[in-house]
Amino acid sequence: TGLPTFVSTAGLLLDLPGAHFLGVIIDPAKWENSEPLLVRERLHVVHAPTNPIAKGTNFVAPVARALQDEGLVDYTELRGIPNHQMPAVFAQADIVLDQFRAGDYGVGACETMASGRLVLAHVSDQVRNEVERRAGMSLPIPETTPGNVEEVLRDVAARRDHYRGIAAQGPEFVRRLHNGDFSRDTLMRNFLDA
Repeated sequence: TGLPTFVSTAGLLLDLPGAHFLGVIIDPAKWENSEPLLVRERLHVVHAPTNPIAKGTNFVAPVARALQDEGLVDYTELRGIPNHQMPAVFAQADIVLDQFRAGDYGVGACETMASGRLVLAHVSDQVRNEVERRAGMSLPIPETTPGNVEEVLRDVAARRDHYRGIAAQGPEFVRRLHNGDFSRDTLMRNFLDA
């Protein structure tokens, strides 16, 4: 048709190189909380295996369970929780294990960042470079893969102040790319005003 095409995540630009990155949209205010982060002796780690294959649950859940048995973390898999209850769930978490296969991030990671919680996920360099260019700041998601998830979780436990600083950048990152303003401007510039 020759009309502009838009994609909701930066990773989709690999499939549609001529598309415009629109970015998923969340309401940051819904996710704000003042709960302290990384203060428990045992880190509270959560994972929502909405699609276990895509999320890489079979890679990360055994590691999290082993670290729970060791006493380093408390691990919870989130299943069947309505979205309106998720802000309270995230407020009680320290770390959210997001996805470890796609190399991208989406709504769940944005909600977690808006909550000021630490997101761990595998995000490709292509996605990181694209969103950093758009946001003017780095994506505050430490690169975590099935091969290093244990190492990263242990590092979080050992260097809590460092990771609090990363998580504290999440709300600002979401405001820059995922609160609707960036997407509105993209639509206006590349479609509605074109």
